[in-house]
Amino acid sequence: MPTHIQHVVTKNLLAQFADKDGFVCRSFKVTGTSGLRPISHEGYIPDFITDKSEDAEARWNVIEDKMIDVYKHLEDRTLFSYPDEVSLCKYFMALHLVRSNRIHQSLPQLLQHISQQSRARTAITTNITPSQLNKIDILVEAEMNRQIMGGKWLREILFYWLDFIGNDLQAWNLEIGVATEGVFVIGDNPMVLYNDDLRVVDANFKDADVCFMPFGPKFVVSLKSANKGPNSFRELNQASVRNVNDLSISAAFDRYYSKA
Repeated sequence: MPTHIQHVVTKNLLAQFADKDGFVCRSFKVTGTSGLRPISHEGYIPDFITDKSEDAEARWNVIEDKMIDVYKHLEDRTLFSYPDEVSLCKYFMALHLVRSNRIHQSLPQLLQHISQQSRARTAITTNITPSQLNKIDILVEAEMNRQIMGGKWLREILFYWLDFIGNDLQAWNLEIGVATEGVFVIGDNPMVLYNDDLRVVDANFKDADVCFMPFGPKFVVSLKSANKGPNSFRELNQASVRNVNDLSISAAFDRYYSKA
């Protein structure tokens, strides 16, 4: 059965910020207005994928359903004793990068780019009239629109990116920041890509030198290259927590969430 509510902040991650009744504090990025909301009503894009959305949900759930032990071993600081869970964290972060508001907003540009390539190829076709050529372009672009804006191509592209980025991140180590003062918030683009040299939030993946994602009000997981140190836990004071939150809010598309 098709799944119409498709979370860009997974429900089990958003649940880490919820109260015992399943409510989070939702704040709008621009206005700052806030209110309590059930996690089932937040952090999703309706019909992000329309073609066999149930297959996509099954693929995401392979990662999401295993996260319960990760949260537990973050809390008792034994995560690095479980290599499979360390690897899972990286795929979980990759999942939130590829299935995101960031990607959803870029689909029209992707469609335009592919359409331009298609028109350039058909323009050099011989033995066809301009009228026929125009009809072909219209039909092809209509199909591309259907496939990319939620269809089969998008589903397969996201699957490819998840594998590619998730595998690439395996070479990186994790630094787990633990808030000793204050609490972390999480944006609706939860995986933050930041270029520290250029002070660019929402940088391209290849240009980012800081990649992090809050895993709850107490924990933020950052990726770093192996030559910058081993896997580690690091305590963060209130100023550091505030800096992380400022970046999370800046990278957010529309709203962010905090402990209710």
